Formats: sequence, C-alpha cells, structure tokens
Amino acid sequence: MSTADRSPIALSNLQPTVPPAVVRSCSPQPSIPQTRAERDALRGAIRRGMLAEKAVPPLGLDELRRRARAALAEAGLGDTYLDYAVLIVSNESWRDALAAVDIDWVCDSIHLEATDRSRQLDLGGLHDTVRAWFEPAALDEVLGPPVGHAEEVARQWLAVGGRRWRPFLATAVFEALRPAVGSAGSVSAADDTRALRHAAVAVECFHKASLVHDDIEDGDLERYGEPTLCGAQGVPVALNVGDLLIGEGYRLLADSGLDAQRVRAAVREAAASQRLLCQGQGAELAWSRAPVQLVSRQVLEIFRLKTAPAFDVALQLGAICAGRGAEVADVLRAYSEAVGIAYQIKDDLEDLQDDAGLARQAEARPSVVLALAAEKARGDDRELLAAIAGGRRHEAATPARLREAIRATKADEKAALLLESYREQAVRALEGLADPTLEGLLRRVLWRIFNDLHFEGGCRQQGAVAR
Repeated sequence: MSTADRSPIALSNLQPTVPPAVVRSCSPQPSIPQTRAERDALRGAIRRGMLAEKAVPPLGLDELRRRARAALAEAGLGDTYLDYAVLIVSNESWRDALAAVDIDWVCDSIHLEATDRSRQLDLGGLHDTVRAWFEPAALDEVLGPPVGHAEEVARQWLAVGGRRWRPFLATAVFEALRPAVGSAGSVSAADDTRALRHAAVAVECFHKASLVHDDIEDGDLERYGEPTLCGAQGVPVALNVGDLLIGEGYRLLADSGLDAQRVRAAVREAAASQRLLCQGQGAELAWSRAPVQLVSRQVLEIFRLKTAPAFDVALQLGAICAGRGAEVADVLRAYSEAVGIAYQIKDDLEDLQDDAGLARQAEARPSVVLALAAEKARGDDRELLAAIAGGRRHEAATPARLREAIRATKADEKAALLLESYREQAVRALEGLADPTLEGLLRRVLWRIFNDLHFEGGCRQQGAVAR
C-alpha cells in the first residue's frame, strides 16, 4: 500500500485524557490534585498497581482509565482527577521501558553480547558518526570540492547544524538490516560505507532543500532567531540552492555504488517522497492563498503529506542499501507515517509555549491545536478561534488571549493525546516486522525522537516538571 493510500486516525473517538500541555501558571488547575500529599498518594497508588499487575506499554485508553480509577480509589480521590491520573499511569508504564533503553545504550558502548542485535547497536555513537559526515571536509569527500558560488552556499547550508535525524534513521536501519560481512549477500565494508554515506547525505540534501523552499514559500526570513537562507542570501539565490540540493541528492544516489536494481529502487523512493511532500506543501500554499477554517482531519492530512515522506525516504533508503528494501517497505511506510504526523503535532504543541511559536501557528500555516480549539470553542472564543484557524486576523488575538481560549477548549490536551495515539500507532506498525533487530531498533529510535516532550500538571520551565 502506498503512503497516499493511508488515512489518518479518526479523531471522532478520541476524548481528552491528559492535562493541558501548555501551562503558564504554577498553581494547580482544578483537574489536578491540589496538594503535594494528594499527588504523591496518587503516584504511590499507581506504582503499587504497576508492581501488582505488570504494564507493557503502550497501554490502550481503556486500560489507562481502568488503572487510573483504581489508583484514585486507593488514594481516596475522585474522578475529577481522572485525566491527570491517566497521564501519570501512562508515564509510569513507560518507566521500566525507558530505563531499559538507557541500559541498552550503556551495553552498546561496551559491546555486550545479546540475542537481539539491536541492543549491540551503539545509537549514540552512530548518531555522532552521522553528524561527523556533515563536517565541511567530510562533505567534500563525498560531494567533491564545491564549484562556484551556488555550490559553496549549498555546502555551507548543508553543513549547518541540526539533529540529523533523517540521515541517522537511514544509517540505523541499514546497520540493523545489513548482512554480516562475509555472509551471503554481503559486500565489502568499504563498499557498504560508501553506499550508506551517499544515501545518508542524499537524505539530508532533500531535507535541507525542502526547508529552503518552505521558507521561501512562507516568506520566513528568520527561523528560531537565525536568518533563513532566503533571509541571508535573498530569494533568487536560496531558490537556486534548494534546486541544486535536490539535484545533488539524486547524483549521490546514482553514484552510491549500489547495483542497478537498488539504485532504481532508491531513486523511485526519493521521487515518490518528493512528490508527496510537494502535494502537502501545495495544499498548505493553497490554504494560505485562500484561507478557510480547516477541521483537524484536514490539518492531519497536510501533516501526513508534508512530514511523513521525509521520515519514510530515510527509512526506505537505509533498507534498500542493506539489500532488504522490498521485504520491509510496507511496515516502514506505516511506521514513518505515524512518526511524521506525531512529529508535526509535537512541533505544534511546542510552538504554544512561546509567543513567536504561537504567532507562526496563527499566521503562517494550519495548526492541529488551533483546528481542534476552533471545533470546540463557544461564545466569544468561537469567533476568535474560527478567525485564527481560518487564517484571518482578529483584534483580540494576543498570545495570552489565544492561550486562554485554547486552554478553555482543552485543545492542547486533545493534541497531546493525539500525539500519543500516533506514537502508539507507530509501535503497532512494527508488529508486522519479522526482523526483531529492526523492530527493537525502531522502538528505541521512537524514544530518541520523542523522549524530550513531557506533559505534567503545574508549570513547565526549561524542560523541567514542577511537582
């Protein structure tokens, strides 16, 4: 099944079960136990329940609520705090799993033996290796010395920081699936490294090109306090550099040293992902030219087209380089689709925490948080949120007023739950894998991408949780 055939999860059956993701005040809300003693009693009851009945995450909503109600009863608290309790149950259910992941990374570093080879993959070291591939000298090794101004600018833009998630994903999948050197179907370590580096840098070329074009199309001269390429070099230069990076990506795939069949497969995947991404960006651009209030399903469809392909092409190219692309393609596509949508929801939630991020949502692009809020708003909030979600200005739309209106609809709660549902969907997609190494790896990768997003009652400051 192709990515375009897949539909996002239905929203109609989702109900809010977590406290708000964005809280500016440190005083407990009415839906959160009001004293530290009550909160500690509830957490203690939840942990005792985990000891009595082992939880294997991710838990479904019914089980989360069942465990939450049992803990509330034990702690002498009512269902007023059910949403809060559900979140704590979910957090606690992942405690052992997260600890196990940390242990995995320690074991990786000292190369302990394990039946699951994914535990031997040093993800931290692998990520460091991938980052090193984007140092200027390393890029020259793969791409050759830059020729002319356009290539110099493109190379500088390619070397600019970032987490390098996409080339890391390609590399991690390759390492999980590659045959051992000397076994049937293996090639030399040098050939492996050449093909992989070319594919990984190609993935980043495609990604950086999409950022350049996205900033031009959105008119963004600055991103997170730094000039965008079009802001620093002007639109004509930036547009040309974006086009150049796409060409460089395809050149890298063609020169990767892969056999003809795998080169064709890699080019086909890259082209399909580029096409889907442009369809998603086209939908967003059409909206920006004639803004209307989108329902949350429509926003999620834009997310699916815009964000999921960038994850998918990384995963697919890693598998193709390992010579196992066909056998895992469908599972990787379903996984990357869920991860891509969750990643975009995560961005929406994080943007709510500062005025600039909220302004981007209100002015530049469709937002699932605003769409959810507009669907549920009442009274004056309804007019305000309908205008903002529809891309129109409203005189009362200050950041503080918008946050108040969003909080009143619990749209941030619903978006947080939606993120968790897509993350769970990504985990469920892996059940179709026959390769335990790749399954274990992708579960760990999921943690690496999302383990910095935490929601808790109280205030959120510098990533910390107030308790």
